[in-house]
Amino acid sequence: MRFYYFIIIFSLTTAFTSAQVKIGANPDVINSSSILELESTDKALVITRLTTLQMNALTPLQGALIFNTDASCFFYFDGSSWLNLCTVALDFQELSFDPTTNILQLSNGSSVDLTTIREDILADNGLTRNSNTIELGGNLNKPTTITTSNTNTLAIDGLQDSTTNTDEIITVNPSNGVLKKRTISSIIQQEQQVIVTAANGQSQFNTPITITDASKIDVYRNGVRIDFTVVNTTTLEIEPEAICFEGDEIRIVQLN
Repeated sequence: MRFYYFIIIFSLTTAFTSAQVKIGANPDVINSSSILELESTDKALVITRLTTLQMNALTPLQGALIFNTDASCFFYFDGSSWLNLCTVALDFQELSFDPTTNILQLSNGSSVDLTTIREDILADNGLTRNSNTIELGGNLNKPTTITTSNTNTLAIDGLQDSTTNTDEIITVNPSNGVLKKRTISSIIQQEQQVIVTAANGQSQFNTPITITDASKIDVYRNGVRIDFTVVNTTTLEIEPEAICFEGDEIRIVQLN
């Protein structure tokens, strides 16, 4: 009988020394890598609570964890002393950068020299590097496209008003979107006219501006439009059937 008791006690001891322990809900469900698991939806794990005096009286194994009721914080034993986990992991440092020396520095005195890194930063194709600043402006060295949409539009604010026809405006090639420039006067046609009181038999008259395109000229005799031919860049001749009498009004209207 004593032999059977020994077998039972030995079996139970062996089972407990190699078993996993699950406390709380679902005691039969435990991860294969766990030696101890806690599971609950309405209960908490309370770590050993000690005062500072009680804590310092202990010399536990490295890794020991307690809650210090005096400091209201968890303490960890690193093998030689207790460390306050509320402060040991926090090392707030103020970061500053000196653009003159290119030094990035922490308030604890640590620093990094970014000079070589910043010297490798290049600016081209419409950008310019001015000391430590990248600015918009410069020569393009390759065809460049800026893509916009109905939502992401492009706008330039603060432009001055144009006050002369010699100013230039931007045009867009509809096939490829390439921007070009033209003077306002080359796009906007302005009407120039001259009124002459004709002499008897007069047939040739000077135009208000140089003739570049005869289709941009209209000639009227006493308010009636008549035909003409171009003599030279500043002179035209009215049709033979419209030879003037003394006092006839010839009005020449020309678009530039």
